[in-house]
Parts: sequence; structure tokens; C-alpha cells
Amino acid sequence: MSVLATLSEVIDQAVDDGYASTFLAERGGLRCVETGERFRPEQTHIVRHERFEGHSSQDDQEVLYYIETSTGPRGTLADAYGTYASEAVAEFLGSMRVEQKYLTN
Repeated sequence: MSVLATLSEVIDQAVDDGYASTFLAERGGLRCVETGERFRPEQTHIVRHERFEGHSSQDDQEVLYYIETSTGPRGTLADAYGTYASEAVAEFLGSMRVEQKYLTN
């Protein structure tokens, strides 16, 4: 696979990899845009994230989270980071349980 440079390219690849839902952070959890289903933090798990910095502007900074849910939908949640980060996303991430996995060689 070639190196992907833009957020839209990575989202397209995520969809191809089965992360087809789009999630939005709302008070108390996430909402799946396609189905309207809502998820509390304990029903979700972040399996990966990617950071992007704009080439033309340092203010163009985003993060894409790959999310799996306990009921099946898998998708992505995009947010700015730094000054323009969403308070709803920060609240949601702050209420999630963090699991650390250690890799051994």
C-alpha cells in the first residue's frame, strides 16, 4: 500500500477496510451518522488513530480515530486538535476507558 497523505484518502482507505460508519461526538457519547444509533463510551473502543498536519497552514491539524462498537458498527471520528479541537470529542475521549497493549519482540 502506498503512503496516504490526506485525511480524505485515509478515510477512503478506512471505508475499504470496513470502517464505513461516520461517528459524531454528542453529549454523552457518539452517534452513527448513517443509522442514528448512539453509543456510550463503554460501548466503543478506539483501535487506531492518525494525525494530519496541513501543508499550507499550521492551523490545519486533524486527528482521525478508528472506532469499533460493541454492537457491530465500525467507523471513524474526525476532529481538529489543538486550539480548534471539539469540546464534545474531548469529553467523549476523556470518559473512555483506556487499554494499553504492550508489544513484545
